[in-house]
Amino acid sequence: AEGCAAATLKCSTEVTLASSSPPRAWTPEEPYLHRARLELVVDGAVVDEVATYTALRTVAIQPGVGVANARIVLNGRPTFVAGVLDQGWWPDGLYTAPSDRALYSDIVAAKRLGFNALRKHIKVEPQRWYWWADWVGLLVLQDMPCARMSNERHTVVLTEATADDAAAKTRREHGAHNFRRELEAMVAALEAHPSIIMWTIFNEGWSHHDARALTDLVRARDPTRLVNTDCGFRRPGAFEDHGLGDVVSIHSYPQPQAPPVVFSNGRLPFLGEFGGLGLALAGSRVARARRTM
Repeated sequence: AEGCAAATLKCSTEVTLASSSPPRAWTPEEPYLHRARLELVVDGAVVDEVATYTALRTVAIQPGVGVANARIVLNGRPTFVAGVLDQGWWPDGLYTAPSDRALYSDIVAAKRLGFNALRKHIKVEPQRWYWWADWVGLLVLQDMPCARMSNERHTVVLTEATADDAAAKTRREHGAHNFRRELEAMVAALEAHPSIIMWTIFNEGWSHHDARALTDLVRARDPTRLVNTDCGFRRPGAFEDHGLGDVVSIHSYPQPQAPPVVFSNGRLPFLGEFGGLGLALAGSRVARARRTM
């Protein structure tokens, strides 16, 4: 086909492909994907092959000038990210979607409603969900699932342990090890998807620990995306921003607010959550419950 490029290489080598057609970037408006096929040839015969795709997409922070705040730039162009907090709940399967079509319908619905992004909140979806985001054209801000800080006896709860509390210290060390391992696994599993532009490590201080080391870990593993270390900075005395990552993020309910510029330190001011508004449709269980109250 026009613009196709091909090359033959031996195992454990790298090759650069040159195409006769100009490169096309991936954007939510035009989610162009470059298809690829790899063939394993033995003695002149194709014994195995795999089809895949890739995309050309960059994301970065453009520093603010004067009174202007920093901005997200996608492929070098300022982009306003307007999205929905997507927790991935389903009425029949809870965290499990009923079908591939259902995954597709959620992403298409977000675009039809005028959004260009989803923040995948405290959940990792099946690969097909991100596949659809790549093909439909929707930016993804991916959370690392994390547990609330609490005194419950649970191996993933990361409570601060005192020197004489051996059980709590063991739970914390075990939880921290699992968190790091699963964070690395999440990034490794999803880093090939061009739709993902940001990794979120902690939400509202839940399980907050080793923030600088984990930020460095994600940056080293994937320097091509933004990192939101502490999503949900609210105010001094509550969960506080630690000055890490590419953004300074707040959660504001119910009305939207901008993060105080004084805390940005050159980072992107980012409203991670607001609203919490609901619509009780006629005939729904929510509407029936309200009538009985």
